[in-house]
Amino acid sequence: MLAAVRFPDFTNVTNLFDEIDRLFARFPAKMPAGVDSGAFPAFNVVEQQDKVLVNAELPGLKPEEIQISVHGNMLTLSGERKPGHNGDGKMSYHRRERGTGKFSKSFTFPFELNPEGVEARYVNGLLKIVLPKAESAKTRKIAVLNG
Repeated sequence: MLAAVRFPDFTNVTNLFDEIDRLFARFPAKMPAGVDSGAFPAFNVVEQQDKVLVNAELPGLKPEEIQISVHGNMLTLSGERKPGHNGDGKMSYHRRERGTGKFSKSFTFPFELNPEGVEARYVNGLLKIVLPKAESAKTRKIAVLNG
């Protein structure tokens, strides 16, 4: 015997949007801190022979709102994006694509870093970090002796 399954009628686009809204209504409007950390900030990571260069896009933040830590072979970048308006709470968004709240993003390298030589500069929303490799991680040329 076959079971009859009744699916919603999606021939009307409004019904489709209503069903999508109903589906997403189950999830919290704001995800817990760190859940959305994969998208922000955007990283570019380039390895050179003796160092790693990291560029991170952090528009709208002040340098004192950014925390950088290096431990072993891991770089962690964290901070908090605050709303860019000074509204009185009586406003509603027509479109909201920039998230707010705390963020934390880590990157693990396949080699140790030298935390003593790390340099970071923040210019026009772009954070540039220079991470020197630890001496043990640097490539050494070995001379081959004759005989």
